[in-house]
Amino acid sequence: MGTNNAINLTAQGLAYYNGTNAFSTPTLTNFGVTYGTSTNDISSTAAGTTGTVLIGNTGAAPSFSNTVSSLTINTLTSTTATIGNLSVTTLNLTNPITVSEGGTGVTTFTPYGVVVAGSTTTAPLSDVDLTAGQVLVGTSTSPVAAYLTAGTGIAITTGQGSITITNTEAGSGGVLWFDEATSFTGVAGSGYFVSGVTTATLPASPVLGATVIIQDVDPTNRVSISTGTTVLIQIGNVHTTATTGYVQNTAQGDTLTLTYHDTDTTWYARGVQGNWSVN
Repeated sequence: MGTNNAINLTAQGLAYYNGTNAFSTPTLTNFGVTYGTSTNDISSTAAGTTGTVLIGNTGAAPSFSNTVSSLTINTLTSTTATIGNLSVTTLNLTNPITVSEGGTGVTTFTPYGVVVAGSTTTAPLSDVDLTAGQVLVGTSTSPVAAYLTAGTGIAITTGQGSITITNTEAGSGGVLWFDEATSFTGVAGSGYFVSGVTTATLPASPVLGATVIIQDVDPTNRVSISTGTTVLIQIGNVHTTATTGYVQNTAQGDTLTLTYHDTDTTWYARGVQGNWSVN
């Protein structure tokens, strides 16, 4: 077979030997990536769009895509890069991403635990597991889970997502007293010196034995007491109208002590001084 070493090209482009004593110039796509075919030919991919990457396809030509089905990264180093559109179905990491790289530095957390920072700005995060009624309390190092401690005359009841603090002191000596000159909502275990044209609304969602004391100290204006709900107020054998009902006094110095009974959802007057109308 003769040998012809001469190559005559009439235009710029890519030339290759086709195996049959001739050179060929493949047709390439603008901005595509060239690749070898199964017949020792040369071809090119379609041009990739912004944000896509070239992905290999077993036994077929590579192609540009913004979806990566499998990717292994041995070392991830922070660099200046922008990815406009990245879709990852599953990402498996050999080691957790560190805090300095935007990760947590750990592989697992306790279910429903509260995540807290580490001992340094880049230390791995950790979590604190809280049981029902516990709160997160700060320390000189990592915060801890703890229950509130009741002081003298205080009872604390915990539940799922709730903490109830109750004043257990009996008698006026154990009541917390407040001055009120405008309308207000009372708190169980409290007493109120009331002045001005005032409406006192009893506590919402009271518990058995909840007690509120109202003392009128205004020489001119009177005080009204209501529940704002279907809960009743009863003085003697007369009770208020549900929802809109209220009681009202007639003179300075009138006092009313009300205690809640949960079975019939009623505030009963245990101590009455002066005249109170029931409406």
